[in-house]
Amino acid sequence: RYSLDAHKLLSEVGYSPKVFTTSAVPGNWILIYMEYLNNHSILYHITSNLDDQKRSSLRKKIEEVVKYLHNLGYVHGDLREGNILVRQLEGNEFDVKLIDFEWSGKVGSVYYSPFMNHEDIKWPDRAEDWKLVTKSHDLFLLKQSL
Repeated sequence: RYSLDAHKLLSEVGYSPKVFTTSAVPGNWILIYMEYLNNHSILYHITSNLDDQKRSSLRKKIEEVVKYLHNLGYVHGDLREGNILVRQLEGNEFDVKLIDFEWSGKVGSVYYSPFMNHEDIKWPDRAEDWKLVTKSHDLFLLKQSL
């Protein structure tokens, strides 16, 4: 289930796209109207063109965003490079936004989907269908993405 709470908490400080409104859709779905990020790219498209100093600066910024989420008592659950959007600013500065809060929520209350892709994705130990999402799983996936 999509964690609108996690999304909104991050959007309040600029770490995810702004949520404008939501509406319920038949079938227990939620439609989320959010900010369009015209100048952001997925992590991979940015890091391939960065020197070591800029890559280090970007890594620190991403870690800051994830630490903020964790300090609020939330986990993301899917911190792969496609869910980390980046826009390079002046110098070594970056705007980082997390997206896809499908497996996000309060620590100790959110579980992985029974439809995890175990063939193409290297998940951390104990990240399995119907198992709890943990902060350590987030950090494993983040390290793998960086």
